[in-house]
Amino acid sequence: MPQNPSRHLWWAAKVLNMALGKNRARFLDLSAEGAVPPREAGQGWVSGEGKSSGAAKRRLCWLGSCRGRCCSAASAAMAALVKRIINTTRAPAAMGPYSQAVLVDRTMYIAGQLGMDPSSGQLVPGGAKEQTYQALQNIGEILKAVGCDSSNVVKATVLMTDMKDFNDINEVYKQFFKCNFPARAAYQVVALPKGACVEIEAIAILGPLQDASQAKI
Repeated sequence: MPQNPSRHLWWAAKVLNMALGKNRARFLDLSAEGAVPPREAGQGWVSGEGKSSGAAKRRLCWLGSCRGRCCSAASAAMAALVKRIINTTRAPAAMGPYSQAVLVDRTMYIAGQLGMDPSSGQLVPGGAKEQTYQALQNIGEILKAVGCDSSNVVKATVLMTDMKDFNDINEVYKQFFKCNFPARAAYQVVALPKGACVEIEAIAILGPLQDASQAKI
């Protein structure tokens, strides 16, 4: 039995349909509402009785047979998501073409923070411990800018130039994240900007979060 159109074709139709917007009907809509492509019965999109299956209708939605109803609903849902750039003078200014943080709906992506003093823009004196402390303080200030704290962080990434500093970094890290630690990845890298020893980035979820250990399941 012939197979359905390839996944690549489906995605191409989906992207084109979204790009056309209000002009969708002119290019992709079928002649009648609920119509199906003129294919022979049994090919997956049209049943033997000439009726489209649920799966077929879902595919046809992206080709305009719904006359924009499904796509309009999807567009409305997507339009509800707002991207907001977060910047605070209490954390170091970005050193390149990036933002301190980007907030999308309730998820905030915090750019990697070095152990830099926000007022001077220079690394704090000392080594990995001191820089880790300052990097986490910088993350904390960005979190405060949207009314959050370390408990809102769900994922962190630590970059260090020497794995020998791993224990020292953890010692300071545990002062910032005291319990119910976020997920984390740690990597050794060849070098970091300004000759830093450590860089930390984070992902946080806004709003009050209830720990699963405290929730009634």
